[in-house]
Amino acid sequence: MLDPTTILAAVPAALQSEFAAGKIYRVGMLLFRQGVPGIAGHLIETRGLDTAVQALSAASPAGMLVNLGVQAVGQIITGVQNEQIKTALTTLQTLQIGGLALSGIGIGVSIVSAALISVKVDRVSKQVEQMDSKLDRIARSVEQLRADAIQRDFVRLRTASELADEAWKLSDPEPQWNSAARELLEIQNVFFSRARQLMSVSNDVNLVEPFIDALSMAAATRITCRVATGELPAAIDAAERFAAELSDLLEPVGAHQIASSRLQTDKVSAADPGYVTALERLRPFAEAQASLYREREAAASSTPLTLKRVRELGLHGRQWLETARGETDEPILLLKGEAAD
Repeated sequence: MLDPTTILAAVPAALQSEFAAGKIYRVGMLLFRQGVPGIAGHLIETRGLDTAVQALSAASPAGMLVNLGVQAVGQIITGVQNEQIKTALTTLQTLQIGGLALSGIGIGVSIVSAALISVKVDRVSKQVEQMDSKLDRIARSVEQLRADAIQRDFVRLRTASELADEAWKLSDPEPQWNSAARELLEIQNVFFSRARQLMSVSNDVNLVEPFIDALSMAAATRITCRVATGELPAAIDAAERFAAELSDLLEPVGAHQIASSRLQTDKVSAADPGYVTALERLRPFAEAQASLYREREAAASSTPLTLKRVRELGLHGRQWLETARGETDEPILLLKGEAAD
């Protein structure tokens, strides 16, 4: 059994209150206490997150994740009847991670839930379908951006993730986890290449969004396959590689580029008399979008630290993941950091 003082079944109400009061703050999926050096806690997703993410997705099926701020999640909570889902959404709202929960990044180390992956793959697939006309024009020069090739790789991503999830039910799951990890690495490489190519030929940063999510899902699931087989060094290497890839894609994207991209889409050029006022009008949206990209980078960068903490505590990856997968009431577990009380 895992030490109950090491992993909590929920983020304590007292900690959530301290977070709301600013005494505890979050960077990526890591919690820090004001004035205290070191990590206070690591946030980890559970099975209890499934229904919360489904509720978020239903309320924002293919919209920009920037729209899922604290206020937006609060509005979704108001329309939810199920008390357990309400409680889960309230936790996401308090910790300000609603958008990240719905994104390909997820919360901490992925538990590889086929239901969760299905919701997310459906979402990004719909985003690509909405972009078909734009992608078709670009695909004339970039073969990898053909709509049929993209949808085929979404099927591969869904299938590999389902196999990783199914492995938990097998008497000898490790061969299937290893096979899924190899397939997911190839899918990760394909979506990374696709995102880089798209960014090199188009100024529309919104077009890259679904590919970043697909890359993130492939990487997160691959990392979990390595954790499940007890190969923590390989999992840490995979997590560090993914964090570097995501930074490579997102670091150059700032608020000004996002706003300029939107104006180009709306066919508003710098020569137009209303360009400056239009740019200023878009500034709050662009800053929020850029902030979400920084959040994703921080979330990816925190995963290797969480895995290193698991190794320091002497926890076996599979046993630790089983605890998270077995939790259905709470959406988040808290792995205590070295600076925890």
